Amino acid sequence: MKPSRTLVAIAGVAAVAVAASVATTAIAEPTTTDTDSAATDFYVNPDSNAYRWLADNPGHSDADLIRSELAEVPTANWYGDWDNIPVGTYADNAAAEGKMPVVVAYNIYERDCWGHSGGGADTPDEYRQWIDAFSDSLGDAEAIVILEPDALSHVDEPCMTDRQTRLDLLEYAVGSLARNQNAQVYLDAGNAEWAGSPEQVAGYLDELGTQRIRGFSLNVSNYYTTELTLDRAAAINAALPQPLGFVVDTSRNGSGRTDDSEDGWCNPVGATLGDHPGYSDGPADAHLWIKVPGDSDGNCNYGEGTTAGHFSEKLAVALITGDYR
Repeated sequence: MKPSRTLVAIAGVAAVAVAASVATTAIAEPTTTDTDSAATDFYVNPDSNAYRWLADNPGHSDADLIRSELAEVPTANWYGDWDNIPVGTYADNAAAEGKMPVVVAYNIYERDCWGHSGGGADTPDEYRQWIDAFSDSLGDAEAIVILEPDALSHVDEPCMTDRQTRLDLLEYAVGSLARNQNAQVYLDAGNAEWAGSPEQVAGYLDELGTQRIRGFSLNVSNYYTTELTLDRAAAINAALPQPLGFVVDTSRNGSGRTDDSEDGWCNPVGATLGDHPGYSDGPADAHLWIKVPGDSDGNCNYGEGTTAGHFSEKLAVALITGDYR
């Protein structure tokens, strides 16, 4: 699930930062619920892979399409073991435009169980230092923070060598980010079918102290319909002592899950863009484009030849048009 590329270099781990939230802090609602209008409340990353592709390919026949349908739509900025603009600076830039930034902390030790997006911190202690630096850099800035996609869902997978260490690190990250009461932090909780039962997921969320933050995220970098995802969220919340807020990644779920094979999560043929980002009247807090459309899931299926996190004009156009020729 690794999203990215080299961006603006940061001066050491301490410069890579983002932060936290408390469950009592509510997302400010816009005056409209129209998703196209509401999308303008979120910050558009001016250095996204889509914008970089446009800069490198002026005059390309697909440039106008990619600009209007992808680059100009607000997406999340992912932070991990690659260079990026310091998250505090990124949040300040968003605030200067009166927008809300959406960022992803994605650097957990043993990330992605050595899959397409494997990597992350080299040791548990290194991760603790990284997430503290991430939180310190964000300071008290406003932001929506998606915390460690897939990390909780991998806890009971055979690939996980030390599940207790993973749980300890997630609990630590929740506590570190919870210091920022202006950030809305959502710990990732998988998708409509993965992993475990809603009761199991709720048990972990409760154990990890997610009542200190806003809630959980679902469907990050996946393709399940919003309807199925809302059902999953309702089931998780029903099993919690107190319901939590949640957000849904709608970036590529316009056609739902189109490939049921084992690697059907990875650049599947038939996927299309979902609803534009926007705040919601409920039950979700917001629909977001957390995964950046056009960025590959890995060297697989329709993205063959493009490594995870790198932009593919072929993938981008297919997601926009539905044409997978």
